[in-house]
Amino acid sequence: MAHVKILKNEIASCLSENPVWKTHIIGIIEDIQDEFLNSEIKVSIFNPCTGVFTVYFATTKENGIIYLPSYHIIIHNSDGDRIYFGALEKMAKR
Repeated sequence: MAHVKILKNEIASCLSENPVWKTHIIGIIEDIQDEFLNSEIKVSIFNPCTGVFTVYFATTKENGIIYLPSYHIIIHNSDGDRIYFGALEKMAKR
C-alpha cells in the first residue's frame, strides 16, 4: 500500500497543472488497487509543458502524434493484462 501512496503522490505532482487528468488517473489507481493486489502496474504519463509548440509539432511533423499529451497504465496480472489509455482530444465546436 505504501507503493500506491507514493505513486499517487508522484502522479499528483506530475499533473499539478492538469487537474482533470490527475483526478482521472488517481481514480483509476484507486479502482485497480483492490482488484489487482499482487499485480505489476506500469504508469507512463507524457504531459509536456511546451504550450503552443505542442500544437505546432503535432501539426507540422510527420510523427506529430508523439508530441501530444498521453498516458497509459498497464496492469500485468496472472489472469491477463489490462491497459488504460488517454490522450489529448479535439474539442467539438460549441
